[in-house]
Amino acid sequence: LAQARALDARLPRDLDLVLSSPQRRARETAEIFCGARGLPLAIEPAFRERGVGIYEGLTTAEIRERHPVLWARNLTRSWDEAPPGGEPIGALVARIEAALAGVRESFEGRRVVLVAHGFVGKAVRAICLGRADDWFDWQLGNAALLDVEIPALPPPRDRLRAELETAAARAAAPH
Repeated sequence: LAQARALDARLPRDLDLVLSSPQRRARETAEIFCGARGLPLAIEPAFRERGVGIYEGLTTAEIRERHPVLWARNLTRSWDEAPPGGEPIGALVARIEAALAGVRESFEGRRVVLVAHGFVGKAVRAICLGRADDWFDWQLGNAALLDVEIPALPPPRDRLRAELETAAARAAAPH
């Protein structure tokens, strides 16, 4: 929570809305921002973190040991596939794109802060900047800011997909 308080001190005081993932760690951070400004907290389930199915809660080493065949398929970097019970990247991008369109429609011209998670941040950035070529290299740190504007029209998903697949292949290539 110390990170959240430090971030709160850097945020503008004149926010119109604090929007959060329903997951506890995001909600707790968002509540700090709301309390400091007297704003209500808006929860948006579409901004929940990506589910990774049977990999949930496991370290990379544990996944490799317990699911070597699945791990070899590199499913967490696939647009169309995911570990059993998980969400493919393409589905996450579509979910976030729809949620951002709703935010733009409902709150255009207002200052909105979204408190979410790492993979959601990657999708928000890719949609708002119109590029996914560095998807696996870029990481939003804990309690870090990403300042973007939601575009009127999202980038073509097939372009984001092609860039993401190229980035995944580059990341998987031996160095």
